[in-house]
Amino acid sequence: MAQRSPGQLRQLQFRLRQRPRRRADQEERTGLCLAGGYQTADGYTLNQYTGNDLGSRPACFGKGQLVLQASEKFDARLVFFAENDRDGDYALSDLGGLWQRPYVTSHDYEGFAERDILAPTLLLNYHSEAVEISSISGGVWWKTLDSTDLGYTPYPLATRQNYERQYQFTQEFRVASAPEKPIALAENFKTGWPSGVFIFDQNYQQDAVNAYAPSTFINPSPFTFLEQSSADF
Repeated sequence: MAQRSPGQLRQLQFRLRQRPRRRADQEERTGLCLAGGYQTADGYTLNQYTGNDLGSRPACFGKGQLVLQASEKFDARLVFFAENDRDGDYALSDLGGLWQRPYVTSHDYEGFAERDILAPTLLLNYHSEAVEISSISGGVWWKTLDSTDLGYTPYPLATRQNYERQYQFTQEFRVASAPEKPIALAENFKTGWPSGVFIFDQNYQQDAVNAYAPSTFINPSPFTFLEQSSADF
């Protein structure tokens, strides 16, 4: 547990580990390791319009690993990571007000920032007297949603919402000669050989919406402006 001013940071972490164990009548071994934590921080800035603090940052995260050694030739490993963040609004204001009151602002709309990450990985290895075969599969999925006041004033002028998400997948297959069985090109010259295939896929999308309130001098009615973008690899 730790504290830091002007805001307060609170943390809680844990770790659980089970060493690989061999079954009595088999060669199989299994192992499990888990770790995670939760932390939260109070906001540094007071929103005098609502009386709430801005910039709070609660978050939780975890990572796990499962190891399976089925035999002396084959083993598998599954690694899993996840994170969840729920941040408060951006503590932004006009420069003149910041000089007078550094940690005070006025927002009629209190936004937020949410982020989620998921990243699993699977590793497979096979060892024989002649060759070694391995497979690595990995993926990352993340998304973020931000909503905030564009005017940063106590007047309802404009708000913005930004939603982004992306996934990425990689796959690698490798086949190589075993270290104990090199290729003899000459009496005193031996070498090995590797080969493999790499696959990559990625997709990114974004939706951003700006909403403007009605104004007598700018526009007679409210309207929204939508921005969209995407990319594939």
